[in-house]
Amino acid sequence: MKRLLRPWALFALCLALGLGAMGWITHIALKTEKAEAETQRKTMLDERVRLSLWFMDSTFALFLNPESSRPYFHYNAFHPAEGAYNRKLVQMGSGDILIPSPMLFMDDPLVLLRFQIDQDNRFTSPVVPEPSMRKLAERLSPDPNRMAAGEARLDEIRHRLSRGSVLKSMVQKSDVLLPREQIKILQAQPGRSRINSAPPAPSSEKTQRLSSGVHLLSPYMVYEGAWIPFWQDQSLFLARQVWVGDREFLQCCWLDWPAVKELLLGTARDLLPSLDLAPVLPGAPSGKDRTLSSLPVRIVPGTIRLPGADHRPARAALIFGWCCLLIGGLAGALVLRHAVRLSESRGAFASAVTHELRSPLTTFRLYTELLAHNMVPEEEKPSLLKTLLSETDRLDHLVKNVLAFARLESRRGANLEPVLVSDLLDRPLARLQERALQSGMELVPDLPQDLAQQTVHTDPLLVEQILLNLVDNACKYASKSVDPRIHLDVIREEGELHFRIRDHGPGIADQDCRHLFQAFHKSAQKAARSAPGVGLGLALCRRLARSLGGDLTHDAASAGATFLLHLPMKSN
Repeated sequence: MKRLLRPWALFALCLALGLGAMGWITHIALKTEKAEAETQRKTMLDERVRLSLWFMDSTFALFLNPESSRPYFHYNAFHPAEGAYNRKLVQMGSGDILIPSPMLFMDDPLVLLRFQIDQDNRFTSPVVPEPSMRKLAERLSPDPNRMAAGEARLDEIRHRLSRGSVLKSMVQKSDVLLPREQIKILQAQPGRSRINSAPPAPSSEKTQRLSSGVHLLSPYMVYEGAWIPFWQDQSLFLARQVWVGDREFLQCCWLDWPAVKELLLGTARDLLPSLDLAPVLPGAPSGKDRTLSSLPVRIVPGTIRLPGADHRPARAALIFGWCCLLIGGLAGALVLRHAVRLSESRGAFASAVTHELRSPLTTFRLYTELLAHNMVPEEEKPSLLKTLLSETDRLDHLVKNVLAFARLESRRGANLEPVLVSDLLDRPLARLQERALQSGMELVPDLPQDLAQQTVHTDPLLVEQILLNLVDNACKYASKSVDPRIHLDVIREEGELHFRIRDHGPGIADQDCRHLFQAFHKSAQKAARSAPGVGLGLALCRRLARSLGGDLTHDAASAGATFLLHLPMKSN
């Protein structure tokens, strides 16, 4: 047993080493592939984020640039034509020619309300004219509900914002706000009328950077600052500082954030399918690499899928390697199992054959010595010769079985030919009956007349050998039974021809049924305790039957030992 366990232990050790090496290679390969894929994904994500930011800023610039060039007086519902470049936002004279603001009629899907706040914290909007201009505006406006909606939103803004809160938000986003001292310095230099001209450096530290975006217009100065975006109570606003002479105004746009968000997302969804936008609220980290330059909005890129993510050569190679290793291991186990079984079978065969040959050889030696030395009376010589003849038949039967088994092992098939069922039974019948008589038993054949002239395609010699082995087994194991009959019935069932050999002996024990058709399953000890034989007959019969296209089965439900030889049948 220890000798047989050694190859299995060596095989298990080699398989464990192979699995361990393959597992380590798999771990390293997958780790490397994951790191490479993560690097590629991050690089591609950063590139797409940069492109998305550029697309979004460019798209919002289409709204912001016209808004920046809008003159300050458009934030009044009406302004006098001849005073366009005079002092504005003062009580108009009775003879002024009034021009309506374009925003009184303009529908902008991105803006909920445009409004301005003066120095007295008074809120006005170009879509909400003063009471004295209300009737004129209603005649000019194509939609009377615009003013009602504007009034409602302006009233909401009055409760949500104040001049101080807007200035605070603007200062948090940018310190480019001109104080009154700076305006007085600019007013003292009326000769400098170039746009974006740099004013003298002020003494105040807060105004050292405030030198751009200043228009010096004679005789009065107008300053329109840059638009500054900020969030207030989850609402997005744009605000700019406007100086007209010595009067300061805050002009604001209340943006429709869902509409702005949808517009911006639409420009980059091809790059980032799961893209989203999140507000950058005051005090929160902005993440400048993912924040728009024109709005306090941060990109949330979501996940992206790498091109060719499903095609991973490393994983395909690993799967192929694992399959080859497992298949090789399985094949090696099967080969080793077959080799171990073959070694066991050969050992059992040698042991059983040695015992099986020793008995007749001992008989031959003893009887031939007695006959050679004339030590046997004349009247007993026929009995000795008969015994020698029986032992000769026994050895001949053993040799034929071994040769037939070797023939099947070498894959030499059967010679099939059409044979009548009656001829197939008559040919071996005499030998079968003689074998039964030698053991004191009787063979009882039963062939129905309707089957006698049917034809089967088979090898008569192999069928004869199968039947002879089955009858020989019945004679060995059932010779001492009360009923000495051996039944040989020929029946037809489900398109097959069945030869059923049944005796009335003790039958086959359940623990032996498992190894019934296994070659050389008898050891020397079993052979010594049982009837003569090496355990080859039934294994040989089943292989012969299957070489004929049929099978050999054992019917455990019947009394005694019952075997069925199945042969494929062909009608006339």
